[in-house]
This record gives sequence, structure tokens and C-alpha cells, in this order.
Amino acid sequence: MKYILKYFLFSFAVVAYFAACNKVPDLPFYPNGSVPVLSSSVTEIAPKPADSLNTVVTFSWTNPKYATDSSTVKFMQVLQAKISMLFY
Repeated sequence: MKYILKYFLFSFAVVAYFAACNKVPDLPFYPNGSVPVLSSSVTEIAPKPADSLNTVVTFSWTNPKYATDSSTVKFMQVLQAKISMLFY
């Protein structure tokens, strides 16, 4: 029984050693693109409550010309309401 256990542990160690030695090839190099430029259809937003279903502003970006397809580039917008705080 001890012989079988030692044989099993040795076999497991050999398999683990060779499984861990896979070298991953280098990643491809992509040259730098250009800086994307954000533009909007309006400069100030002050919609009325009656316009809640209408499009208020439209954003668009220029193509950054990365080495990947432009449909795979994700842009995120974070909008914050202007809040004025009064301290009494």
C-alpha cells in the first residue's frame, strides 16, 4: 500500500510539473492609435419634464484608429447633475 501511494504521488508530481511548464507565446504588439475626440449635439442640457421621452443630447466619438475593429472599443459616459450645496 505504501508503494502504491508513493507511486501515485510521484506520478502526480511529474504530471503537475510538466503541465505547469507550458510557455505562453508573446502577445502581439499593436501600435498606438490617436486620441478619440468626444463631441455632443448641445453644450448645455436643461430638459423640461415634458421632454422626458425625447432625445436631449447625442454624443459621438472620432475613430481612435486602434489596431482592433472600432466596434470592439467601448466608451463609457458618466454624467452628474450639477448640485449646489448650501451650508448654514
